[in-house]
Amino acid sequence: LPADLPVFHGELPGQDYPAGATSTALATAANRGNHATLPAAETLATAASHLCAYPYPATDLWTAFEDVIYHDEHTWGHSRNVGPAKIASEAEKAVHAYRAAALGHDVLRKAMAQLADQVALEEEGFYLCVFNPEALPRTGPVRLPLREIDNASSAMHWVTPEEDPEGHGFWQGVALLTRGPAILPPELVAGGFSLLDVATGETVPHQLVDLTAPHDPVPYAPERVGSAVGGPHCGMLDLPHGLGRDLCFLAREVPACGYRTYRLLPGTTGVSPGGASDISPVGGSGVPPVPPLSPLPCQGRGLGGEAALENAFYRLEVDPATGALTSLYDKSHQRELVDASCPHPFGSVIVRSPLSEEEFLLENVHVSQRESGPLCASLLITGSAPGVPQITQTVTLYSDVPEVHFAARLLKDCTPLQEISLAFPFAAQRPQWRYEGNFSALDPATDLLPGAYWNRLTVQNWVHITDGDFHLLWSSLDAPIVSLAGLWPDYLSPAHRCHLDQRLQRPPVSLEALSRNGWIYSHAMQNNFDTNFSLTQVADVLFRYVFTTHSGLLSDGQCALWGRQAVSPLTGTFTKRPGAGTLPPTAGFLELDSDEVLLLACKHAEDGRGLILRLWNLADRSVRAPVRLPLVEIAQVLPTNLIEEDGGLALPSHPHEFTVEIPARAVATVRVLPVETLP
Repeated sequence: LPADLPVFHGELPGQDYPAGATSTALATAANRGNHATLPAAETLATAASHLCAYPYPATDLWTAFEDVIYHDEHTWGHSRNVGPAKIASEAEKAVHAYRAAALGHDVLRKAMAQLADQVALEEEGFYLCVFNPEALPRTGPVRLPLREIDNASSAMHWVTPEEDPEGHGFWQGVALLTRGPAILPPELVAGGFSLLDVATGETVPHQLVDLTAPHDPVPYAPERVGSAVGGPHCGMLDLPHGLGRDLCFLAREVPACGYRTYRLLPGTTGVSPGGASDISPVGGSGVPPVPPLSPLPCQGRGLGGEAALENAFYRLEVDPATGALTSLYDKSHQRELVDASCPHPFGSVIVRSPLSEEEFLLENVHVSQRESGPLCASLLITGSAPGVPQITQTVTLYSDVPEVHFAARLLKDCTPLQEISLAFPFAAQRPQWRYEGNFSALDPATDLLPGAYWNRLTVQNWVHITDGDFHLLWSSLDAPIVSLAGLWPDYLSPAHRCHLDQRLQRPPVSLEALSRNGWIYSHAMQNNFDTNFSLTQVADVLFRYVFTTHSGLLSDGQCALWGRQAVSPLTGTFTKRPGAGTLPPTAGFLELDSDEVLLLACKHAEDGRGLILRLWNLADRSVRAPVRLPLVEIAQVLPTNLIEEDGGLALPSHPHEFTVEIPARAVATVRVLPVETLP
């Protein structure tokens, strides 16, 4: 090639196909969740198959990942998307997302149950194992229903004559390979327990949170609320009341790719001792509390019916007239995070039609207390907008957690062509932006191809705003498309657009706009399509967001680690298996000693030879990443390529540790051969 050949590099953000995914937002949200759930399930299944008599579910994982890829294909449907063919193609595409979600949940539940049942438990009773699927230890909130959500498949398990009260033995269908879910008795669901950390013996403050309505912005709220008031089914002995109530507490120092065990000790009621609230009411107009779903209210100090929340890190206020956040004050950095100059209030739902360009915000607003207690408190905002007859939002603070959690449940009617966005106008004087793309961390001001349109950007797990030495991280769990620094008009091509206007004649938005403010707009739904994508959607869709703040230096690797934790929260399973288990009450399977490297995969090798680890270095320099496997005796570590073909010399290793050097911005794959796998 000639030395003077011009070379261009960078991203070319798609303005059509990524936005088209939001035309079926419910399925898109499900598949976005699969990108977090499946790696977590795969990691814990790998640990369970190595530490327990658990058959590694290679076929289910392969099918699930294949379904994820099929749904991620850029398009479906045909021109003039009206009629039976449109309905069939939309359903066919969506089933890939939902089947992958069901398979991922199934693998995750079984792997957690197998590991939990191998923990040595000295006392009778119910226990909860909390799992961390990420490769660094973490402390964070746990929020789980008191009746676990059933997984997709079951197996036949032989109940021995010794286990059979009648002494015969029989085959029984069980959901978790060797047992069914551990069903908490009514007295525990009612709150009659304290929570003990088995490893330390300490009492852990906890809180019980009732679902109040089917439109609560919580996953599966309609089904959970409905089932919770039901009774036992024929052949089933458990009552489903626990589906209507969450257990919430702060799990501290859960080991990397590991677990921590807690005991539900009967005998006390409501919140555990030491539960004085660290989330307090502050000024604001009086707001009536939400009535509980059952006569079993959470105990602990509440909010006092104020339209404001405060913990050790943030203080926020909600305007009862508009439902918008008027203030979000960062106490650690002594700065206001809401930009009041933005035309769209913070947290507002914006509905636009391409036919008129008119914007509609929340109407019929009502603000109330959602929950309060020693661990979490939130405000509930309800209302409606044209095309969205029911909007339910919550903003939540957790004690000792420097994060703000925001959720919105939108009930979309059949109105066609609408665009629905949520506004997060953060205050920033000199903002610099980075975000996670496809295996990349990008600066939209410098990493786009010349002339690229960036009205819409596709974001993976995080957006990072730097303002001097102040940093803000934002993550969207369910919606992938954003606009930065403004609610820019879409730039759909006439090949897909239904209603045509003059937008295609406009030049790209100047990149100088990125330095004006710190506004983030999440594009939840868009339906101005007439080819390939849907021009209407009737759906009940949940959109969840998390944001936090930092000071000092913050690398892409640290952003990626936080983003992974935001989309893959701590989870857990109940067990009731006292006996001589082989595992301690808390342990980790794999740990990375680097905050620049992300664990992409921990899996069984496709050829059955050992474990495969895939590691991504986000730094702009080579990084040596120590990898520890405390419960695995390592015989050999071999570098491989992405398709798991061995190549190169074995890496130096110790019985439970090795170090891998990863080039800048690169992915390294290694094969770990445990001692028992050698001939």
